[in-house]
Amino acid sequence: MIQFGLGSKNMKTQAESLDELDDFIKTFGIDYVVEKDLKIIAKLADSNDKGVRENSVKIMAEVYKFIDDDIWRILGDVTPKVKGLLE
Repeated sequence: MIQFGLGSKNMKTQAESLDELDDFIKTFGIDYVVEKDLKIIAKLADSNDKGVRENSVKIMAEVYKFIDDDIWRILGDVTPKVKGLLE
């Protein structure tokens, strides 16, 4: 889902993939999501498309419930816009 859905150039496909991933994380937790995937999702929070941006932030909020402030260590450097959205 991450490789093909989020790697797509179609914004609707990205938004729907993020929505499905959010449901997956709510059901199974973050055990199947690696740091590399979280960085990709965080970059999508800087998207021009409203659906992609909102779904990316929803996933980060869900991940935050599991790992708390360690999310900033995992994400590393993010743009001020993304950091503001996630806060």
